[in-house]
Amino acid sequence: MIQDTIGTNSATGHPLRVLITESSKTTRYLLNRILDNSGFTVVGEADSGEEALQIFKTSKIRPDILITNIELSGMNGLELINSVVSDYPETRVMVMTQNKATLEKFLLVDYYIDSVIQKPITSADFVNELTHISNAYKNLSGFNYDLKKSKNAIIVDDSAVCRYYLGRSMKREKFNLLFVSESAEEGIERFKSLDQSIDFICTDIDMPGMDGLEMISQLKSLRSDLEFIVFTSLRSQNIIDRLKELKVKTLIYKPYNFNDIKKLFLNEESKNIVRMLG
Repeated sequence: MIQDTIGTNSATGHPLRVLITESSKTTRYLLNRILDNSGFTVVGEADSGEEALQIFKTSKIRPDILITNIELSGMNGLELINSVVSDYPETRVMVMTQNKATLEKFLLVDYYIDSVIQKPITSADFVNELTHISNAYKNLSGFNYDLKKSKNAIIVDDSAVCRYYLGRSMKREKFNLLFVSESAEEGIERFKSLDQSIDFICTDIDMPGMDGLEMISQLKSLRSDLEFIVFTSLRSQNIIDRLKELKVKTLIYKPYNFNDIKKLFLNEESKNIVRMLG
């Protein structure tokens, strides 16, 4: 018997809500049974990308997890994922495909996808992937489980592209993104106007005017308990040493991809991530 605890959202205590998008009625029936036995709630089924997107836009009970086949007529699975995650970035995504070996690396790096499962699907493989996604909900970096609320965060980066994609990633982790800023000077001024409501700051180092290291130093003098994740394209031991002095624990090198950000929040290793313990 499959334990029903894997289908529970630890942040709310309620079952995780799932939308299945698959043209095969037989496959939908199989997935529905496994999800039900695992404690998830299936809030909708769709046989096309267009129908699934409409459910997201109109349903009063929005899905937490999208399970979709890649091979769909009309709007394909990747187009559906892009549309859903653009509007609902907190959504977790499982992809079903007949070409896992070919597509997995590409999909996980370039799309907001949490797992890829090979068709034909076995119950054991499906449960393993469900457990992986469920665990992501139990370890959301942006959620304070003791206080049952999201952490308030800000992003400071002069790159509009980085601000956009990092913002989407943080919303997936249940951070409450208060504002984004393109300069250190603006970040400090906005911080001072909010101060105690901010828990977490993501910042670039190399920015016009004041750089990120000086901003961190000034903000740490105001609030020593602030958490920082620092991004930079500059690979320098001097930077690492300075960040250690400032008690910043995490550095990620640019250019990074979606998979790097996922590993960052899951505390997994990546060649672009430096974790500083001392």
